[in-house]
Amino acid sequence: MPLDIEGKSSPYYIYEIDPKTWGGKAKAIRFLGCGFPLNAKGLIATCKHVIEPVNDGMIVIQHPTETDCHKIEDILIHPDYDFSILKTKLNTPNWIHPEESELLLAASVWAYGYYDHEKIGDEFSVIPQIFTGTVTSSPRKDMGLPTLLPFYQVSFPALRGFSGSPLVYDGPDGGKLGGMLFGNRSSKVIERYVDYIDEDGKTIIEKTERIFESGVAHTNESIRKYSDDLGIEIWKH
Repeated sequence: MPLDIEGKSSPYYIYEIDPKTWGGKAKAIRFLGCGFPLNAKGLIATCKHVIEPVNDGMIVIQHPTETDCHKIEDILIHPDYDFSILKTKLNTPNWIHPEESELLLAASVWAYGYYDHEKIGDEFSVIPQIFTGTVTSSPRKDMGLPTLLPFYQVSFPALRGFSGSPLVYDGPDGGKLGGMLFGNRSSKVIERYVDYIDEDGKTIIEKTERIFESGVAHTNESIRKYSDDLGIEIWKH
């Protein structure tokens, strides 16, 4: 695997706690989503829709190899796009570098995130999962094709809780950050009607519908632009 899944390069999970329990044994309220470092200075990328539902609680992040949770010091939410930056006091020097160019159609990608949680009393846990697949639609103009979407569409869904997971480009030189998952697109692929005649001469019409879900992800260029909009320079242009 391009990433050290059990090491510091794994994504963080983000959840809400009862602020009255901070400083003791933190009481988890709910799992919100995922996030990953943008640099070594404690900036964590996630989705706007992950953070916005929190009202009176406290947002914290936790690494899957750690028992301690870390308090979010500040939140920068993009006014227009599903993107936000969390400021922490974490030191995250070993995270993966971004891919410099936008990904082509059929590029091999994968995502590591957390899709579920379990709460027994005050004990809180998340379940990791990995999806692998390809880029099925890209903003890049490949082979003369027009730009289709302002983001990547990938061949696997983003499960509930995967929002903010890194999209990793599995290139020839190893894994690089390719973007960030933020949702799904559901598309009706085909409707097919098949006529059957039974023994009594009656016509039976069978209707078949096929639905698929594709994950969608911000590109690195979008992440950099959104960060610039928030006054944060994360990668050199």
